[in-house]
Amino acid sequence: MNVLKIRALNPHCHNVIFLFDGKPLKPKGNNMGHFVFEYKTEKETVELVVIRRSGLQSKFWLWWQLLFFIVSLFGIFDIHNKKLKSEGIYRAIIHLDGNDEFDLKFDTGYPKLSFLEITTTLRVDEIHNEIINDPVIKRRGKRVKIVKVITLLIFVALAIVVSVII
Repeated sequence: MNVLKIRALNPHCHNVIFLFDGKPLKPKGNNMGHFVFEYKTEKETVELVVIRRSGLQSKFWLWWQLLFFIVSLFGIFDIHNKKLKSEGIYRAIIHLDGNDEFDLKFDTGYPKLSFLEITTTLRVDEIHNEIINDPVIKRRGKRVKIVKVITLLIFVALAIVVSVII
């Protein structure tokens, strides 16, 4: 039986789905804040698919963005906003040889359009590794910025009016 141990580094700012041989696998956290997976299989190869979906693709995208904007004190503590404007897909075939380990790093910036970087001594056949820039998401991202500025201006105006009245 082959045991595959995977660490996903810096996964928290990403809305990521991990599929091993077509089956979703729930991660466990470790003390460093990384996701840890352990996948057992009888096969000699594993198909790994990692998909990142943008929060701007959901049905209630504008309401969620306003909620996060207000809860995060008008964007000061907003950590989920960094990866809103792009989606990514990674698909690879990993050849196993016993007890194997590897690390996944998101958005390393090298090469420029690479979504995920894998560090391992195993043989990996990459099929897809790309960041997808959807024009709908870019448009919605611009709308979110405009709505945030308008919301901030409204709250500043309300604060000024309340301070004048009191």
